Amino acid sequence: MSGLVLELPGGGPPRDLSQDRCDRTAADGPWTVVVRRSGGSLAQRGAVITYPVATDPGRQVSGELTWPLAGSQAQIRGDVGAAGLAALADRVTVVGGRPRLDPPAGYVVTFTGPYRAAGVHEAGYGSAAAAEQDALGDGWVHTRLVDGGGFEDALYAAGARAAPAVGGHPAVLAGVREGSSLLCWEPEPGRVAFVTYGGGTEPDAAGGTAGCQTRGLTGCSAGARTPRN
Repeated sequence: MSGLVLELPGGGPPRDLSQDRCDRTAADGPWTVVVRRSGGSLAQRGAVITYPVATDPGRQVSGELTWPLAGSQAQIRGDVGAAGLAALADRVTVVGGRPRLDPPAGYVVTFTGPYRAAGVHEAGYGSAAAAEQDALGDGWVHTRLVDGGGFEDALYAAGARAAPAVGGHPAVLAGVREGSSLLCWEPEPGRVAFVTYGGGTEPDAAGGTAGCQTRGLTGCSAGARTPRN
């Protein structure tokens, strides 16, 4: 599994938390298809299809559609409008118990794989170690790198908004409240990097700096993932 750590100033003190978590049964649970319009990016101009889901058919939630499919229920969530979600839903089939999408013109499937993250690498730092005391006071910074479509689905549900790019990758910001926030970007299809930070009055500024300080590392295998349909 790949991970994400901060490049600390001058080498910096060691991180306060570092752990790998693997879900060996992720591939046995629901699967997702991530689809985007041309020019789309993480949780922007696209949708996530999940099958199967345990929810009421016809559930009425803005930006979400649930419908019966292959003896169970499927769900699509995104920001392409109600008509766009319905048009995509009409093109979903199930093959071998997993969802498949025949994308219409102007859309591309960027990832097909388990909903749950098969592997997570997490690292945590105090604001002093991350050189973010001005923005966060005695706050904290956590980094994670996860596989799977479930996290992007959650970003749509949270109403994530566009943020400045990180390392040339489009980014989004979510969960801004009470001095904490979540900065997310996609270093490669189907893999989401994020920095959670909080404890101060300027979380947006801190997250942008911390995002630019990140670098990848490599560890155990994360399990099943497919870049495209």
